[in-house]
Amino acid sequence: MQEYRINVRFNTDDPEQKKIMEYLGGLSSSRNQFILSAIAEKIKAQEEESFLEDIRRMIREELQNLTIAPTAQPLGEPQQDTKPVDEQKNKELALAAMAIF
Repeated sequence: MQEYRINVRFNTDDPEQKKIMEYLGGLSSSRNQFILSAIAEKIKAQEEESFLEDIRRMIREELQNLTIAPTAQPLGEPQQDTKPVDEQKNKELALAAMAIF
């Protein structure tokens, strides 16, 4: 296995960098593994954001070409049922449903 090494320098005058330095110094586990995991998570988040942005762009493009036509019946008005209502059948079904209780 060939190793790739880098050195990281922290500016202790920068509060954010100092906080990171102190956090890494206090880790009980491997600093190397922590840093690699953090970098992997950052890359994954960037890839997911890029993927989501591609989906958003495609949806916007499709919506720009969308034409919405008015409905045949105005909203809010109930549609008329054309089937005749069998009152006796409705009563029988209601009683049968209540019989299970």
